[in-house]
Amino acid sequence: MSAIAGILSLDQTTIEAEPAEAMATALAWRGPDDDGRYRSPDGRAALAVRRLAGMTPSPDAVLPLANETHDVWLALDGEILNHRALRHCLELAGHRFATRSDAETALHAYEQWGLDFPSHLQGPFALALWDDRRDRLVLARDALGCKPLFHAWRNHRLAFASAIGPVLDVLGLPRRIDPAGLAELLSLGCIPAPRTIALGVAKLPPGGMLVADRDRPVRVHAWGSFIPDRHRVASVRALPLVRHAGNLRTLVECAVADRLPGDARVGVVLDGAAAGALAAITGRLTGRAPPTVAVTDAAGPDGEAARNTRLLAAAARSDLTEMRVTADDAVEALRPLAATLPEPVADGRALAGWFAARAAREAELSALLAADGAEEILLCHPAYRDARSSGLLERVRRLSPPLGRLLRRRRRPAPAGVEETGAAGLVRDRRASPRPRPGPPPAPDWTDGDPLETRALRDLEWRIADGVAPRADAAALAHGLALHLPFLDPQVVAYALSIPGPLRSPSGSPRRILRRAFGDLMPAAVAAHAGALPLDAWMAGSLGARLAEGLDGFALVRAEVVAADAVRTLLARQRAEGGHADALWAILMLLEWADAHGFAMADPPGAPARGAPPLTAGHTAPVARDGGAC
Repeated sequence: MSAIAGILSLDQTTIEAEPAEAMATALAWRGPDDDGRYRSPDGRAALAVRRLAGMTPSPDAVLPLANETHDVWLALDGEILNHRALRHCLELAGHRFATRSDAETALHAYEQWGLDFPSHLQGPFALALWDDRRDRLVLARDALGCKPLFHAWRNHRLAFASAIGPVLDVLGLPRRIDPAGLAELLSLGCIPAPRTIALGVAKLPPGGMLVADRDRPVRVHAWGSFIPDRHRVASVRALPLVRHAGNLRTLVECAVADRLPGDARVGVVLDGAAAGALAAITGRLTGRAPPTVAVTDAAGPDGEAARNTRLLAAAARSDLTEMRVTADDAVEALRPLAATLPEPVADGRALAGWFAARAAREAELSALLAADGAEEILLCHPAYRDARSSGLLERVRRLSPPLGRLLRRRRRPAPAGVEETGAAGLVRDRRASPRPRPGPPPAPDWTDGDPLETRALRDLEWRIADGVAPRADAAALAHGLALHLPFLDPQVVAYALSIPGPLRSPSGSPRRILRRAFGDLMPAAVAAHAGALPLDAWMAGSLGARLAEGLDGFALVRAEVVAADAVRTLLARQRAEGGHADALWAILMLLEWADAHGFAMADPPGAPARGAPPLTAGHTAPVARDGGAC
């Protein structure tokens, strides 16, 4: 678990190591335990790392790491979970290891398989590799995008880092919000790669790779995907539900075991039924009561969410640390939370994640397991009700068109989905108005057009990779913790997606596969989220008051990007009727994030251009030769 940064000269000039080191120093909160740097002999490339010792405190794990001949160097944020098996395979192929670090397996994997090496790595990672023999820089991000990696280029220099700010600063670019990125944040709740909130900066897509060779254009392409191929799906899709449940249970148990090395104190964020299953599995694997942390509303210590939390903790026989949070606590946490986020997100559960990490730090834990992603791969997210009913209505319509029309008219409106925040109407700048964007790749044919499976795939590609996972990772790192997401293990995801949607989540039984696979590990009474914070009530109270009282002081309001009058109107409606907390939270986090990171809105059209456009998948940037311009 680290922060990585670096610079590459795209022409014949040299660079110093200090700017890259300064970039990493700006991210010291992500990796406070160690630092390291490397500058290539010809001065074209510099890498820097900040490391959180976390689960691997051995001194030989210091990054950047080099191969035996010191001509290939690696900076890694994350971990390689299959490093033991890879090490054995690579040693048989003749590679010699100098450390016990999991990062070294990525180095030798590159030597063995070239640019295909990321397909052999399992785990959450964002990495930078410099090959001095070929004058080549390689950036890669894991297939599920659990670790962020941002990049930009200007004046013959390519910069990259685990956060946006250092990239802009080292290139001398202003901190300006991209209207197109803002439009996506307010309409989708996140900003799918390669776009970012920052003008001139791109983020590497999940499963993406950037390659920069001397005298060749910089290119970005996909090295892999989390979506299983049709042959793998066909081999398991016809199995009965009981077999699927057993296989899924085994894979999740293996994923948890892979994330429990050594004697480190690893806890579980107890925020729902899937998390309760993780806690029970952890206890069985370790042979002792697993530490668990939960966040509950201090004003409702005996409410349903708090009761569910205690039921789950009792079922897992865990040692529960319960943090009771007030609305005033939430107000105080806004700025530090916003300051650690890679990008603003419209996910209200970010608050609970922040306090869960704080509780874990106070309980002296080293790492956390969380169940993020479980509801998406198992098709039981509350927001999927509308997609599920749409699929049922379509089947009814085919059988009986009159009945289908009647049911559609009488169907209750579903609550806004995870991405439809309704916040777009609060922004005055027309450039940030929602606009069409290319959708994710078409759903694989093995989904049979199931709207629920299609929705979940989109959420994994967009909302999890570019919203939920990065914000959860940032909250943990800000408290000196490593975060592990077993339900986003590549093997778990690939198998879960291979189970037919109607088996995972049939209409009327949205948690079927969860119950079949883990029912013996969690109480039957727990059917909803545990430990949920009352964002709707708080937005009508202290959080809303924070927004109203500080509204005129936010930079984006003073610049008339956000319409203060529209925000006040929506706040009044929230106090009167509720139901607008998601939109208000999205705007509040945008304002707090922009102020915490010093961002203003981009210049209007016609203003002088600043820097080069970001590199996106399938695109290239020319390389300057003999002082030519990029």
